[in-house]
Amino acid sequence: MNPSIGEEVDVREVRTDIGIKEIEDRISLCVALKEKHGELEKEKAKIWHQLEEVQLKLGMDLEALGMREVKTSVGNFSFKDVQSYKVPKDDESRELFFKYLREKGVFNNLITVNSMTLNSFANQEEELALEEGNFDFQIPGIARGEVTRKFSMTQTRRVK
Repeated sequence: MNPSIGEEVDVREVRTDIGIKEIEDRISLCVALKEKHGELEKEKAKIWHQLEEVQLKLGMDLEALGMREVKTSVGNFSFKDVQSYKVPKDDESRELFFKYLREKGVFNNLITVNSMTLNSFANQEEELALEEGNFDFQIPGIARGEVTRKFSMTQTRRVK
């Protein structure tokens, strides 16, 4: 007997006496599962989009109140604006960036840099420059990307 959507499938059972009807039934189940999966993915995307909109609105409300975080009985919510940086695309920018990394003594650590490491490094460099009063600082060869707002939310645990 073939399972239906939501039922367990025993993949350990291998049969050599399976008929074309069972094969068709299993293909039919695969089609139904794929369709159901697509429907759920669409529903998931709608819910995620709504969550993002509510978080954006909540962030705007808090910002209007001069707040960046709030703790309530149902949970905590906060936001921060995060600067990103773009990896150099052309040879001239790359050479400027590599020269800067060599001067800082971090070339070998960052030469195969992923974007998260690059953003972390660039943010630290910018913070140091700001502390020194250098408000026009920019790492040679690196362009600033977009500033994105990152939200953090935790739900308060309820004692049962």
